[in-house]
Order: sequence, then structure tokens, then C-alpha cells
Amino acid sequence: MSLLALVLAAAVAPETPPVVPPPLPAPAPVVAAPARPAPPPPAPVANPLAPAKLGKLMCYAPDQALRTCGAMAAYGFPTDGKILNRAQVVVTPSPYIVMTTLTAVTLRGPAVCGRMEGAAEASFTIDGKPADEATTADLRGQIAAAYTAYDGVEVCTTYVPFREGFMANVAIGGAPRPDMNQPVIWVDLNDGYVVGQ
Repeated sequence: MSLLALVLAAAVAPETPPVVPPPLPAPAPVVAAPARPAPPPPAPVANPLAPAKLGKLMCYAPDQALRTCGAMAAYGFPTDGKILNRAQVVVTPSPYIVMTTLTAVTLRGPAVCGRMEGAAEASFTIDGKPADEATTADLRGQIAAAYTAYDGVEVCTTYVPFREGFMANVAIGGAPRPDMNQPVIWVDLNDGYVVGQ
């Protein structure tokens, strides 16, 4: 029976007392599911430089499609127990200036620690060519001035799993600096990665 037919039938039906339906039961109270505790953050990698001993390079801010890195780090392990970090960093994209520094770092548990130094001996390339002496001296002075506030302050980096690589978590003088954190992957020398623009 259609709704219209039902209405018409009610209009011609003999008058009868209305039927009052029983009250509906009260809805059951909604019980909120207990909140799940947030998962703990991933633990730092225990031996962050192990791949470096196999000849791998650390690629910061990688662009895997273009095979470029915002910075690259290679680590050497001389027999005297020191760890040397050779870093290449893009200073400016235009002109395309890359700075290369060599500094000593130490392992403190899962953290790689060192001082913000190396600018005094840094070398530079501009659009792929070595900078001349005067330009090198000027660039060294600019880099040193930019890091005056951090002169002698220890920088420590821990690496936690992130996507297909790691997130480099930076602390300066013991204070976390999430604004400086960057994704990192390990690459082989023959993978074709370069410090890119």
C-alpha cells in the first residue's frame, strides 16, 4: 500500500480512539572508548656511523629523483681513534656555492657530537670551480660571523628511523633544535648522489 492510499484509508475509516504507542526506551549512554596512549618516539640508532665504516655517505635532505643532497658527510676512522667528518654543504644555490669542511667528531652513546668549527679552513667551489684565495677568505669570514653565537658550543645529532631512512635530530649545547632537524639517508659512492642545488 502506498503512503497516499494509507492516508485516504485513514480519512474514511470509522472514528476510533487513537492508539498511543508505548514510549521508546531511552538510548543507551555512549561510552567513550578509552584514549590510547601515544606511542613512544622511536629510539635513536645505537651505532649511527656503522654504515660509514662500509664506505657509505650520509645524504641530508635527499631528493631521490634528482640524486641530490642538501649536504653530504663522509666519515674517516684513523687509527688514533679519532673520527673525522668531511662535510659538503650547499651555501647558496645561486651562485651555486658549496663549502667543504673537515672536523673531528666523537660518539656519545647514540649521538654524534662535535663543535661548530672548521670555517677557518673551509674550502669552497662556485658553480663547480674552486674559489680563488680572496673569495675563499671572504666566505670563511662570513661563515665564521654567522656562527659566532655558537663558537665553541657542542652540537650533537641523533638519528631515529624515519620513512626509508632517518631523521637527524639536532641539539646545540644540550638544547633540542627541531628547526634544524633533517631527513637523512645513507648512499653508496657509486649511487650517483651529489651535493645539489
